[in-house]
Amino acid sequence: MAENTTIFEQMLALVPKELFDNLATIYKVNKGVRHFTADKHFSALLFAQFTGLDSLRSLVQATISLKPSKRFGTLIPLCRSTLAETNQRIPWQFYQALFFALLTRYKSSVSRHAFKIPGKLFSLDSSTIPLCLELYPWAQFQTRKGALKLHTLLDHDDMIPAAIIVTNGKVHDVRVGRDMQFNKGDTVLMDRGYFDSTWFNKLCEDGVYFVTRIKDNIGFEWDVNRPVDRETGVRKDWIGQFTGVPGTQCPHPLRLVTYYDKEHKREFEFLTNLMEVDAKEIADLYKARWQIELFFKWIKQNLKIKTFLGTSKNAVMTQIWIAMIALLLLKVTHKQANDAITASKLLTFIKIRVLHEMPISKAWQGFQRTRKKRKKHKNTRSKEIRNST
Repeated sequence: MAENTTIFEQMLALVPKELFDNLATIYKVNKGVRHFTADKHFSALLFAQFTGLDSLRSLVQATISLKPSKRFGTLIPLCRSTLAETNQRIPWQFYQALFFALLTRYKSSVSRHAFKIPGKLFSLDSSTIPLCLELYPWAQFQTRKGALKLHTLLDHDDMIPAAIIVTNGKVHDVRVGRDMQFNKGDTVLMDRGYFDSTWFNKLCEDGVYFVTRIKDNIGFEWDVNRPVDRETGVRKDWIGQFTGVPGTQCPHPLRLVTYYDKEHKREFEFLTNLMEVDAKEIADLYKARWQIELFFKWIKQNLKIKTFLGTSKNAVMTQIWIAMIALLLLKVTHKQANDAITASKLLTFIKIRVLHEMPISKAWQGFQRTRKKRKKHKNTRSKEIRNST
């Protein structure tokens, strides 16, 4: 990597030009466009993600203020009206397709989950982002409040989203869950907001496994009472079926595992159609669902998905998918760093030195050496203070 190549250029280089151009041709995003093409639009919005810019005005000012030596082919001085028009013109599906094309390319860099289950493991949940109803009239939530819901299917292979559906805040979780696509042998983890016996019946028929918590008002009649090891926290392991209306909607045999959490002193009842997995692992699987909550927290804190560069649904969706591309590029770089660091620290490093002209591996090593020296100096100074007292 050339010494005069910025870190942002190196991140952008992870998106192959040929792949980008092929998708641009398929989606015809450059048809009739002479100057501000899709690659320039992508560079601008990716730059906003890596630098934390949260408005069109700040992004425009940042690109205009760049020194000529820091500019390169696709990161150019912007005009606010041109950027706003392009947010409307390029369909968000183009960036969604780009994300999944990159995910396919880099899937060898992604690690597999650790559970002993037949297929892939997913968590399904949603997160609400409040919006101003006057600016985002399509995001209906309450009478005087707007919000969008980020319905996410999180792949536990390195915590990468397999699907994201954005709706207004009124749409119920289970309604979107029914539209999610799974392959035979997949396992999906979900909370009680997705409890739907009709949908469970379809998942069973499609050969898809699920783990959730049973609702208090749902009847369950057991036929088989399996022996359990109470030392593991498992109290019951029943195989049976729903009673009443849910039983007619889902006549398939199901499994009810009761688990006592010693740490929080609470008892949980997990419902699943995984019959051959150890009962304790059922509890561990549901505990792993918490990763999607951490995922939502992380992207809200580190990526720009709470404030948007446009008010139309297309502009919002575009920004969300470019944020996911930024996350994927960050994870690829994180894998290549071969260092015991967190993704948050790496992103902070990139934000600080995004226009630093040095190979990213070399720049990161220098950054780490500086951190270690400061830490060593701090520890030495603390020791001197303690000894003096």
